[in-house]
Amino acid sequence: MFCPKCGSQNSATAGFCVSCGAPLNPASNPAGNTFGTPPPPPPAGGPGPGNDPGADTVMKIVSFCFPIVGIILYFVWKQEKPKSASDVCKFAAIGFGVGVVLYILMMALGLMAGAAGGY
Repeated sequence: MFCPKCGSQNSATAGFCVSCGAPLNPASNPAGNTFGTPPPPPPAGGPGPGNDPGADTVMKIVSFCFPIVGIILYFVWKQEKPKSASDVCKFAAIGFGVGVVLYILMMALGLMAGAAGGY
């Protein structure tokens, strides 16, 4: 079962997310009450396997600059880190769109310079 808040994978019987502590079964918690059994502590190595927000931020920036990297990371991460996979895919799409717009602008400016004899 994946956490609806952070996307971390949890066991099917867990009541709370092991990464962020969000309740996993809203039917058993209709008022949104987060009191009750607290989530287990994170592993000694950090917040959880593959949940390094700094690395994800770097990969978002790389995905924006090189959209093919974002597409590859999406397919690599889509099972183990679905939220991060979705984020890098969005940044890759945005980066691709910005690249297309910049290319069109450069072509338009080049054509205008050529029409004015600026070559």
